[in-house]
Amino acid sequence: MIGAFTKLSSLAKVQYNKIRVDNLVFKLHYKFTMYFLLGASVLVTMTTWIGEPIQCIHTQGVGDPKQFGKALQTYCWIMSTFTLPHLLDKEVGTEVPHAGVGPHTDEHEKTYHAYYQWVPFVLFFQGLVFYVPHWIWKAVENKRLQNIVVGLNNPTLKADEAKSKVNTLAQYMLNNLGRHQMFVILFGFCELLNLIHILMEIKITDAFLGHEFSDFGIETIKFTQEDYENRTDPLSRVFPLVTKCTWHMFGRSGTIEKYDAICVLALNIINEKIYIFLWFWFVLLSLISGIQLIYRITTFLLPQVRVWLIRFSSKTMKPGVIESLVSRLKVGDWFILYHLKQFVDPINFEKVVIELEQMLSPEQPGLMKTNRGHSIDMVDDSSSVSGDFNRKSGKPVPTVKRHGSMRPLLGRFFSKHSSS
Repeated sequence: MIGAFTKLSSLAKVQYNKIRVDNLVFKLHYKFTMYFLLGASVLVTMTTWIGEPIQCIHTQGVGDPKQFGKALQTYCWIMSTFTLPHLLDKEVGTEVPHAGVGPHTDEHEKTYHAYYQWVPFVLFFQGLVFYVPHWIWKAVENKRLQNIVVGLNNPTLKADEAKSKVNTLAQYMLNNLGRHQMFVILFGFCELLNLIHILMEIKITDAFLGHEFSDFGIETIKFTQEDYENRTDPLSRVFPLVTKCTWHMFGRSGTIEKYDAICVLALNIINEKIYIFLWFWFVLLSLISGIQLIYRITTFLLPQVRVWLIRFSSKTMKPGVIESLVSRLKVGDWFILYHLKQFVDPINFEKVVIELEQMLSPEQPGLMKTNRGHSIDMVDDSSSVSGDFNRKSGKPVPTVKRHGSMRPLLGRFFSKHSSS
């Protein structure tokens, strides 16, 4: 028993050194929820703590009493037990022995409870399904961010090595501008898949529990606020601890005899706690996943939000540098840059941002290579300036010479004729 939990806890260890595009909401799905469901499926199979899952009390039948009791108990476990809805509101101890249990005829409505046989299997399957969106994204991501980081998550890098890696990372971002759009779209799709999945889990669990799960938490809250004398416990309707079972067999003379048994479902004391928690957790996780999806759509549509998110994580950097850089990046490029800041050392990340902004800035002298393979010479020579000045700074604007352009030839032509 303890060994089972030990193995499960070893799987749940968080690996902090993993570099992966991820977020807290994703982890709530594929880590917390998955491990809770798997742990719950293990818990409900441990009869050492709660005893036998079902024990039935019956009148004496034919044959060996022990064999008869064992057979009846096995039959009731396999074929399911039932409660009587019209007796749920009766006063226990005076009108009925237990909630939903009492005398009945064939005309009375019965609510059968067969789910308890499948609880561990359903919980285990649900836990595995919660991992599916993360598994899809993991296959798509394929350690891309880990390869991009190139060791800049190490704050103890030597200055020369850090400078080289910063340049490599900035050059990668420059050469791949606009190529990360599908990457961020697929991530948004997996976040949408998380929301759709949690809503489907609520519906599936509701159907599994006989359509009693959808308002289970609300009914439980109302129950705690009602008067003790006039309230009906919703747990006794969904997870009854005492139920009935009917067993038919041949008597000594060959006639069919009917045996009415009362069964104690000790397993439901665990099941009710699990599903109360799941109701509140599924509702909360649905709200969180919905908010996360709205946030993702907002980052797609509003560039200023993208600027603010980078600025918030890099408070020592000049706001103008961040705004200048983000305004030149598409959503996919910003998405990669935003997740890089979570793993790259803050000092190195600021250097990457500054260098990338300088590479993309049209006023930066030197040779700038674009992702389309063109080269642009940025000439910062005041003698070659034709008198154009920046109105704000008062400084001359560098002349830009593009390879293959007719502008230098035309300039020399007009200069010769004007001098003559």
